[in-house]
Amino acid sequence: MASTVTPPGVNPLPPLERHNESEETLRARLVYQSRKRGTLESDLLLSTFARDFLPTMSVEEMQEYDKVSGKVAPRIHIVGISDALHLDLAAG
Repeated sequence: MASTVTPPGVNPLPPLERHNESEETLRARLVYQSRKRGTLESDLLLSTFARDFLPTMSVEEMQEYDKVSGKVAPRIHIVGISDALHLDLAAG
């Protein structure tokens, strides 16, 4: 696992800039990436969000989603489990 961690003092690679990407291509890429995050839980959460909201997002909103979805996907699984456990405990 240590090989996947950016060493201290080294800046991580910046996201790939996609110059002249059309709105249609951006939307299609985000739908695909939302479905293929790597874990079933992340795939389900992000693909459902993408299905419901990407069709009406502006280009600026999609660009922001692109930035955020790449950063938060690994944490969604942990938050989802934490919330589920909290709900189970609260239900008694």
